[in-house]
Amino acid sequence: MGMQKLLGCSWFEVDGVVHEFLVGDTSHPMSPKIYKKLESLFKELREVGYSPTTEFVFFDIEEKEKEYFLGCHSEKLAVAFSLINIGANNIIRVVKNLCVCGDCHEAIKLISKFTGRKITIRDNNRFHCFSGVFIFFFCNTPYAKHVFSQSKNPNICLFNTMIHGTVSNDSFDDAVLFYNSMHSARFLPDNYTFTFVLKACARLADFSFGIKLYSPVEMGFDYDVFVKTSLVCLYSKCGYVKDARKVVDVFLRRMLFRGLLLSVGILGVAFTRKQLLGDLASGEWIDNYITESGFHRNVFVLISSVDLYAKCGSIEKAL
Repeated sequence: MGMQKLLGCSWFEVDGVVHEFLVGDTSHPMSPKIYKKLESLFKELREVGYSPTTEFVFFDIEEKEKEYFLGCHSEKLAVAFSLINIGANNIIRVVKNLCVCGDCHEAIKLISKFTGRKITIRDNNRFHCFSGVFIFFFCNTPYAKHVFSQSKNPNICLFNTMIHGTVSNDSFDDAVLFYNSMHSARFLPDNYTFTFVLKACARLADFSFGIKLYSPVEMGFDYDVFVKTSLVCLYSKCGYVKDARKVVDVFLRRMLFRGLLLSVGILGVAFTRKQLLGDLASGEWIDNYITESGFHRNVFVLISSVDLYAKCGSIEKAL
């Protein structure tokens, strides 16, 4: 008696009814919609660099046939069905009788990320859990914006991701627009938001807007090194160098008063501001503080300190 390979089968429950899917299944009443959804998902997957891993197909068939075979694995059908039939806030839970192949794992991980949906698949070996955390596609800002627009209930995490991504891609106007949208949606910005939106304002040289959005909450970020660094950049890039120095000086005093360690990042910025002002005495104080505190001097801090001493006429110390 010959041995038969067990067919892959996945199950998904909606409103107390269990729906079963076999590999390549077309028997489900919603099959046309399911395959149309899959086609749409794979189109989006390919736009972000996904390519089917046909090594997981062991049949001796053409490459295109292998790709088609992978595309209709039972767990993919179950996930597509679930995306059509349950709300955006519900976790997608699929059960499969066999091990999930590597291609399905990677494809569903991407689907989870660009749809923002939490997906859990239980196979006969382990759980495959995908968090649904939205990712910004840095290589394709228009596509990232398109994916974001599909989110029915964007949260502050999604807004912050878009603000961070657009700033990183030098799309500063877009970053400000996303901030305004977040504000309109009544989300309160946090330190992560301000770190990047202030940087966008600095690069746009939009001082009035940067100060307007930051001033009402200034006291809440007195000890946040990243927000303060972005604020210093806003002042200095918009030509308010003395105000930049004041921010640095007040921040240093507050941190030292509370006995908190300063990051090398803010110290490097402090060096730069002192150099712009030709303030050798304050620069030497910062230099001594770094030495006494045992900070590792990264390239940024080293270059800033050399620049400070050289421009203040202390060539021996610069060398």
